[in-house]
Amino acid sequence: MQAKNDVVDITLALSSVGGDVEFLGELVAIAETAVPALLREIQKALSSGDFRAVEEGAQLIREAAHNLSAKNAYEAALALETRARDVNAEAAREAAQVLDEEISRLMPALATLRGTVLCRTPEGGSSEAC
Repeated sequence: MQAKNDVVDITLALSSVGGDVEFLGELVAIAETAVPALLREIQKALSSGDFRAVEEGAQLIREAAHNLSAKNAYEAALALETRARDVNAEAAREAAQVLDEEISRLMPALATLRGTVLCRTPEGGSSEAC
């Protein structure tokens, strides 16, 4: 098991949930569903000029990234949140693109995390988190 990569720090993520593999699995499952939906909502909000909705969506992604110890996704979401708060359309679009790229890297890392850590018990079986 690789404890750290450039997308998710698995050791830190497990530590943040007190080593509760099943709870971390639940957080991963929620993120795998919610984050792509939030990105779609952010794109719609950017198109319509609803910077408050962009800010709120970015904040939710930032919190999910924090919970999963996904530093780059966290920083990209924070940047978008800040640009949206400043109502800077061009900077917000650029920050949304960076966030989209980071989430494109995060989603496969979450799938790998689920397969390599969360779905294996010490006995070699499958965890209930899967």
